[in-house]
Amino acid sequence: MRINSKAKRFFVECYNNVELYQQLSHGMNITEENIEDIWDTLPIVNKIDIINNQDKLIYPPALVRDLGKPPYEVYTSGTTGECLKVTWGQGDVKRSLSSLWVLRKERFGIEPSDKLCFFFSTFNDSHNNKELVKKISETKLGIFKEYIKYDNAVKLYELINKFSPTWMIVQPSIIQIIMHAWKSHGYRPIDMIKYIECTGEVLTQAEKEEIEEYFGCPVMNQYGTTEVNSIACSCEYGNLHVMDNNVIVEIVDDSNQKLPDDDEGNIIISSLTNTSMPFLRYRIGDRGRIISQKCKCGSCYPVLDLSYCRVNDKLFIDGEERSLYTLFKPIRRLVEEHGFDIKQFKIVEQGNRAYTYYLVMDSKLRNEITQFIIDSIKNDLGECTLEIITCEYIEPNQKNGKIVIFERK
Repeated sequence: MRINSKAKRFFVECYNNVELYQQLSHGMNITEENIEDIWDTLPIVNKIDIINNQDKLIYPPALVRDLGKPPYEVYTSGTTGECLKVTWGQGDVKRSLSSLWVLRKERFGIEPSDKLCFFFSTFNDSHNNKELVKKISETKLGIFKEYIKYDNAVKLYELINKFSPTWMIVQPSIIQIIMHAWKSHGYRPIDMIKYIECTGEVLTQAEKEEIEEYFGCPVMNQYGTTEVNSIACSCEYGNLHVMDNNVIVEIVDDSNQKLPDDDEGNIIISSLTNTSMPFLRYRIGDRGRIISQKCKCGSCYPVLDLSYCRVNDKLFIDGEERSLYTLFKPIRRLVEEHGFDIKQFKIVEQGNRAYTYYLVMDSKLRNEITQFIIDSIKNDLGECTLEIITCEYIEPNQKNGKIVIFERK
């Protein structure tokens, strides 16, 4: 593994000063001189390791450096079935996105000052169900994913058209619901939108082409995580190129042995920019391979071919398309607002308006959790049949090693 000198220094400091990495690499004597040679033997961590040891994953020099500056804290989306609070330094966030911003400007003419429409989860019910948006600033409009549905198509169109964004960041399942609703109403695409960035879920080539045809603008697939931000972006040929100024990407087998290019395995990520909460040799739960053949676009960045990653399933209520994030919302609120220690979860659709929640947490709190979920789902979806089951572990998918977060019977 070739590692530049700056990354070497940072990684060595983490293995010698961050408590979790100290414990995992005990006795390995990691130095700048030997880290490249022993890299493949260094421990690999997963999300559960991090969740169980969050207090042991802070890099002490970052605390001193950012003294007096509030950290940027954000939770992962929960689409892997596990919620994790990620801490970033303000400067680290900008550095992690710098290569992505260069790409946006060079290929699509997008600047940070351009008007952006994006979609996110809301964590509380302080707003009423008629409220759909949150204007972050004069150039940023956020739309709650939970209320993306056919009935709101007219209001959504009016709101977005009035704001006149230059570009959008959106999950494929969300833009599909919006696009199909607008088509059924006979709405023309909004003229001001000149670029759409899809992220958070799998984007198929067929979906990409359909979105581009309707909106009349280019669509880029951006693959990333909350933990490290951008991992790879698609070129004009549809291939995902690794953002190697931000991350190191490796592929390993199920025994954590490194695989050669073109062999499919588990994707391992090391962040080069999140110095506050370092993620080193982090197994993100997706599978793929590094392609050895050079891409026709001419980029020197490696091509990452994804095999299994986040699903962009849809929720259907009484035959109407709804955002699946509505079912995730009470779990995120329990973790983020109320501090419940829910380590994993899975939702199984038993039928129309009937769901079973499997939660890895203390079973003594099941009654309290059950009522909270019932109230939240009733508020967003109306009457539903819910069953809450606490368990010690949720079996991952045998193909990709990830929890299947949503399943239909």
